[in-house]
Amino acid sequence: MAEDKITPTSNSREKDLSKYKENVDLSDVTGKYRVIDRTKKVVIKLGFPTEAEALAFAFDYFEKKKKG
Repeated sequence: MAEDKITPTSNSREKDLSKYKENVDLSDVTGKYRVIDRTKKVVIKLGFPTEAEALAFAFDYFEKKKKG
């Protein structure tokens, strides 16, 4: 019997995703989400249909940026 279990790693990733929520914005013009680097005041990538996809991209982008 296969059961879906929530692992601590998925919970920590979810918490980390919420940390980047301020870097995800809904565009008034296109109606799609975009990822913004607020320190540089530039749009990193736009055109995400869902906020979850934009948050996942923001997480990957900013975590890679932190590591160098």
